[in-house]
Parts: sequence; C-alpha cells; structure tokens
Amino acid sequence: MAADPIASMRQKQAAPLLAEWLPKLGLKPGHALDLGCGVGAEAEYLAKAGFLVDAIDKSPAMANAARQRCTGLPVNVIEGDFLDFNFKPDHYQLVAAINSLPFVRKDQARTLLRYVQASLATGGAAVLAVYGPEHAWSDRADMSFWTAVEFREMWDGFILHHFEEYKGPWPLMTGEEIFQHRIHVVAQKT
Repeated sequence: MAADPIASMRQKQAAPLLAEWLPKLGLKPGHALDLGCGVGAEAEYLAKAGFLVDAIDKSPAMANAARQRCTGLPVNVIEGDFLDFNFKPDHYQLVAAINSLPFVRKDQARTLLRYVQASLATGGAAVLAVYGPEHAWSDRADMSFWTAVEFREMWDGFILHHFEEYKGPWPLMTGEEIFQHRIHVVAQKT
C-alpha cells in the first residue's frame, strides 16, 4: 500500500505569520480568502476565528484534505486554479497567500496581486509570503521571485504593518532543508 503523500502535512498548523498578525489587525470577522490553501491549516484557523472562508487549491488531494480538515466549519473549499478565480471587488476582510504566489510566473503573480488588492474591503488586510531571487529554486522559469524593493512597491496606498525578508535554511514538509529567500508582508487597505 502506497504511503499517503500528504500525511505529514495533515498536522500542519497555520502559518506563524498569519497566527501572529491576525489578532493584531483588529479585523471584524467577515469573508476571508485563502489562495493555495493546501491541507487547509490557514482556512481552519480563519474559520475558527469567525471568518467565512473561501479556500482554493488546484490539487485534488490538497482540496480534499482541506475539506476533511474543515468539516463543520464555514469553509468553502474550491478545487481549482486561483489564476481562474473570480475575485469579488471589495469583498474580503482578509486574503492569505502563504507561499502559493511563487508558484506562478511573475506576470501572473503581479496580476493576481492586483486582484487581491481590489478584492479587499476598505480596512481589509493581505497576509502574504513570496520568494526572493536568492531562493534555492530561483532558476525555475515557472515561478516568481521578487526583490524586496519591487515587492514593497506593489503596496502603494496600503499600510504596511509588517515587511520582513528572510534568507537562510528552511525545512520543507518532506523533511528536506533548502535555502529560502522569503518576503513576508502584512498590508492593510486604507
């Protein structure tokens, strides 16, 4: 019998970036969006915090794991590509995209960020993690990598509560460790 390829991910907790910043943002629970939800850790966390969550992932296995994890919670798991997602303007109180945006080309990521920004209600916040150009996977043409300067420029008109760059070893869910260049952002729409 083959091992469950996502078994190690099922116990994953919500990203520390989201868990740390959600209480500090003072958002009224409303609608939230989790782009690239994976096994549903962030969707579950947001639902338990009172949000109605749309969670999207293009992997059938991940979407199924998220559905199972979020059973009984106000989470609408969508199996699909977030590049095709119909973003509702001024709808979400919070949009989370933890390490999912890097897995599209830069032009696509730039367009997605504009949709994310437009989909936030006034006072809503985005909690995002993207990769920088020194990342171990930076030679992949199917991914996007941002310099800190160019990613910061994407947030004109937003309050940047948190902007952090990390460079160093980082464990993957597989147990392997790679060099990661990450940029974490918490931005609130004014």
